[in-house]
Amino acid sequence: MATRDRLARSSPFWSTDGGIGAAEQMPNHQSWTGQLPGDAQTPEFIASWMRSHAAPGVVVVVRHRQLGLHEYLLDEVRRTDPRLKRIHLSDHGTFTLEGEYLGQPRNRFGLLVPVGDVLEAAVQGQGWLHGRPVFQRPSSTHERTLISAARRQQAERG
Repeated sequence: MATRDRLARSSPFWSTDGGIGAAEQMPNHQSWTGQLPGDAQTPEFIASWMRSHAAPGVVVVVRHRQLGLHEYLLDEVRRTDPRLKRIHLSDHGTFTLEGEYLGQPRNRFGLLVPVGDVLEAAVQGQGWLHGRPVFQRPSSTHERTLISAARRQQAERG
């Protein structure tokens, strides 16, 4: 126990004051802004975009959240159901027009509009852990075809 107390006094990384060590509080990535891609997208914005653009074959972004890890994945719309206000994706299931995942577990996935930083995060395979960029995952063969389709669709929309 004396060793732990000595470490806590000599290094802020071992301190338990405040519940989080200094290493967790200080982002070490130059481009870290404290905000994840897609955080600015409101349910109203997502619903409006989906009503205007969602159709079979349109590429969208799915944010996968689990234990502080956020990944952005490309998927395509398989079909839309305007009566029930649902969007069915090829790989990630069913969402509401507002982007809420309807499968279990709730809040694991979120549907996002493929614009700006959100599309770039999905294309690059960038992952975030506790709000900081941590790695870039390789794209699958299917995702590589979706990347070219997403770029083409983005250019068509202007």
